[in-house]
Amino acid sequence: MSTQTPEEKFLIAMSEAVKAAATALDGNDGGSSNLDSIQLKNPPSNFKEICKQVGTLGFDSSEEGWIEISEPYGRQGFERTAQCEAMVKVLKAHGYTAYVQYVMD
Repeated sequence: MSTQTPEEKFLIAMSEAVKAAATALDGNDGGSSNLDSIQLKNPPSNFKEICKQVGTLGFDSSEEGWIEISEPYGRQGFERTAQCEAMVKVLKAHGYTAYVQYVMD
């Protein structure tokens, strides 16, 4: 039985998270502009490359051991929040510690 590397596990989780973000788009991007993002603890060391590969961006966070992941489809209201929430749900289902960082603009 083959065991997934941390990188393979993260790639699968992120691919599914980006798909979930797409399904969260409902055409209603009203509401206040925001800067919501995903916070994820202890990703693999090559997280930036994996995030780019699936169509989003990953950044080092100011908190040690955490990274920030942007939503993949560039909205700024309700749909940005919905994407982040959908992605966090998938990442948690894959065993990651993650949360939505809600930030009003």
